[in-house]
Amino acid sequence: MCEYFNTFIETENFYSYTLHILTFFEILINSFVAFCILFKTPKNMISVIPSMIILHFTSTILDLYLSLLTCPFIFLPYAAGYPLGLFKYLGVPTSIQVYFGVTFIGDTFLGIFW
Repeated sequence: MCEYFNTFIETENFYSYTLHILTFFEILINSFVAFCILFKTPKNMISVIPSMIILHFTSTILDLYLSLLTCPFIFLPYAAGYPLGLFKYLGVPTSIQVYFGVTFIGDTFLGIFW
C-alpha cells in the first residue's frame, strides 16, 4: 500500500499545474511544426502536405484538450476520474467533456488513416 505524505507533488493541483505549464511548450512546438509542414516541406512531397496537416491539426487539438481544457485525473485500475481543466471552471458538465474527449481521440485516429 502506498503511503500518503501530504506533499504538493501528491496533490491534484501539482498534476493540473504541470499540464498547464506543458501546454505553453506544446503550443510553441506545435506552431513550429505547422510552420515547417506548410512552408518548409520539399516540392517533391507536396502531395502529402494535406495528410500531414490534418494529422497534425487533430493531434494538436487532442493535446490542448487533454492538457489545458480537461486535464482528466483518472483513478486506475477503475473506470473513474474527474476533470481538472478550464472546462471545470467554465461549468461544462463532465459528460460533455467525456464526449468531446472521445470525439477528439476518434478524430486523431481518422487523421492517421486519412
